[in-house]
Amino acid sequence: MYLPFQNTSFIGNNIMYLPICHSTNDYIKENIDNINMKNGTIAIAREQTNGRGQRGNKWVSNPGENLTFSILIDNAFEHSFVLTQLISVSVCEVLLSYSINNIAVKWPNDILVGHKKLCGILIEKYKNKYIAGIGINVNQQNFGYLNATSMYNECEHNFDIYKVLNEVCINIENNLPDVQNLNILRTKYLNLLFGYQKQRTYMYDGKTCTGIIEKIYDDGKIGMDIDGNKLILGNREIKYVL
Repeated sequence: MYLPFQNTSFIGNNIMYLPICHSTNDYIKENIDNINMKNGTIAIAREQTNGRGQRGNKWVSNPGENLTFSILIDNAFEHSFVLTQLISVSVCEVLLSYSINNIAVKWPNDILVGHKKLCGILIEKYKNKYIAGIGINVNQQNFGYLNATSMYNECEHNFDIYKVLNEVCINIENNLPDVQNLNILRTKYLNLLFGYQKQRTYMYDGKTCTGIIEKIYDDGKIGMDIDGNKLILGNREIKYVL
């Protein structure tokens, strides 16, 4: 069980602990009209059987070793990408506080250490509310064929999962005022963005190419220079080659 937080203003004031569920995002959707499903409610699962990421990818996590949770956020955002930036920056700052270095955001919302994935974020809008699904590899050590890492693997010790959850939620609230000044939030995000203003290899239009991310738009699309061509692309149109 996870007790409600006493050191946040609304995120985590209500925590629903699920020993096992298909997806915490889907759980919130299915119960969104429940009187207890208030702004800032967290659904956290010890085990997810159908965790999801961007592009329909499956999120794989060993039961009880990592953070797999979703936050219901009933705040108004002009675009869901504002929330993506807010959570990406907040999680990165917590990881940096543990001296986990070489952190970057892989557009739009994976968090890497080097070229290995440590965190994934999935933002969904449902009934005019937002659901922020967050998966953080905390204490898992073996990822098999997956190109992934964890806080344990980077620091070589176990972490208190509840404490990490609390720190992430506190930091999201601390950064929430930046939503009123998107230039501040955007600058933080761009400073963490993998490949920003740097030449990288991508898969575009079915072939490998060289590109530079030059700009992020309010809706989350990126402005890129690909082999000398200026393009505006969504996240299903281009893919990093790591």
